Amino acid sequence: DPQTLQLISQRAVGPAGCCVQATLTGWTGGRLWLSIGSTVQLIRPVPWTVQQTIRIRAGRVQWLSFSPDGRRVYLAISRTHTGPTLQERALPGWRLRHSATIARNLDIGPISAAAAAVWVTVGGGTTGGIQLFAANLSHVRLRLGAGELARGAEEKHFFIFEDGARAAVLGGVTWLTATNALACLQSDTGRVLAEQPGDQTHGPIIRATPAAASGDIYGVGARGLVQLQPPAACHQ
Repeated sequence: DPQTLQLISQRAVGPAGCCVQATLTGWTGGRLWLSIGSTVQLIRPVPWTVQQTIRIRAGRVQWLSFSPDGRRVYLAISRTHTGPTLQERALPGWRLRHSATIARNLDIGPISAAAAAVWVTVGGGTTGGIQLFAANLSHVRLRLGAGELARGAEEKHFFIFEDGARAAVLGGVTWLTATNALACLQSDTGRVLAEQPGDQTHGPIIRATPAAASGDIYGVGARGLVQLQPPAACHQ
C-alpha cells in the first residue's frame, strides 16, 4: 500500500535457482511489464493476471524501457556467445525494427528511452559508463565517463567509477547520477542543463537509479533516502 507501506500481496516468478534476473516496468492502468528469461509478460498485480505474453528468441531480456509516446520499446538482451544486444521494437505488435551489439567486454545495465534517443548504462572496460544511442540504434551520440577514450570535453566532464552511474529519463529530462555529480541533461542530446557536485567525503548524492514523484526527485544516497527539488532549468 503506497500510504501505509503494508504488503498487499507477493508472488514468486520464474524458475528457482541462481542468476535469474527479473525486472518490472510500469505501464498504463496500474499494470506492469515483467521480464524474466526470454519472456516478457503484461500483468495486473492484484489480483495477479497475465494479460499478454511476448517471447524474445534472441536471448535473455535483462532490461526494457518504453519511449515517452508509447510507440516503441527498447530491450537489453544478453546472449551466451556474443556481446549484449539492444533492440528497438514497434508497439503494439513488438515488431523488431533495429538492433545494435554492445562490446563483449561490457556488461549492460539499466536503459531509459527518450523521445529521440536511448540511454544505456554499461560496466567494465574503458568505453564509458553511460552511452547515448540514437533512437534507431545506428550510432552512439555520446559516451559519458569515457576517460581516455573521450572524444571531447563533454565526455570527460563526468567521472564514473566502475558501475557507479545511472541515467533515467524523468519528467522530460535525463537525470544522471555520476561519481562526481548529480545532473539533469537534455534527453536527446545530453547537454547539461544543471548539476550539483558530489560530496568528496560521502561520494555521489544518489547512488542508484533515481525516481520522480510530484515534481521532486528521489534516490538513495550514503545517508539514506534523498529528496531533491529540481531547479527551474530541469523542467522541460
